[in-house]
Amino acid sequence: MMAISWNSLDAIENARLLSPGAHVIDFGSSNLYHATAAQIEAFVARYATTIPDNLSELAQRLEAGSKLGPDGQALNHAFIGEMFEAAGMTYDAIDIADGYKTTIVDLNFQALPEQFIKSADVVLNFGTSEHILNQANVFKSIHDACKPGGMIMHQLPAIGFVDHAYYCYTGRFFYDLAAYNEYELLDIWFDGNYTDSEDIYSSTRAYARYFPHVDKRVAAIGVEDREKRVASLRIPTVAINVVLRKVKDKPFGIMVETSTSVGAIPDAVKGAYANG
Repeated sequence: MMAISWNSLDAIENARLLSPGAHVIDFGSSNLYHATAAQIEAFVARYATTIPDNLSELAQRLEAGSKLGPDGQALNHAFIGEMFEAAGMTYDAIDIADGYKTTIVDLNFQALPEQFIKSADVVLNFGTSEHILNQANVFKSIHDACKPGGMIMHQLPAIGFVDHAYYCYTGRFFYDLAAYNEYELLDIWFDGNYTDSEDIYSSTRAYARYFPHVDKRVAAIGVEDREKRVASLRIPTVAINVVLRKVKDKPFGIMVETSTSVGAIPDAVKGAYANG
């Protein structure tokens, strides 16, 4: 399960992704964070042709479920899909774990189920793909889910998130993704918690007991010059946000990164990327 804060929902709306009756496919069943009942009711009123009779009750429940608990951790009792559906949209989630309106798909191994192919007006990837080792399959599934003319938005780790998942993303990744697949790249920007000071050695400390030879690195933190310098870094958490329009009805094109290639790439290799 992932999460979409109200600030992120503002970005989705500002990018004009949503429309009355849209079909939204969410990669990761996203919880809703930091929402008020008034905001939820106003959102529903912007899109719904018929206001649900229980909207006030639903909005209050989602507000309560979107807050932090007494321990400072998210309650995770509100789902973005509930609000989208109240606004008259159709919502589906793709995830490895059960969640709201979720179809279980292991994107390391499985293709997108046939019923979702080219079905979505909007595809959201707000913190899911970085957890999946098989990057080619997850971005192919996102491509396959989107209708020609539909919209895709990614909000993913770029800087920091030092022990969050498997990947952080670069601008180059998305510029190549857009070019190889002939997407219209409508916007790309960075934002985040610039005052964070994550510990770059958090993984080292956490896993040292499983990998005994790592102990020497833990012992060096704060002692040896290199480890002192690195441990003193203040690392912010910054996300990359990308808004794309799928312009053409064409198979997904896998990218190849050649910026560090020093020799000619054989035609037999380049041929595998003819889609680009």
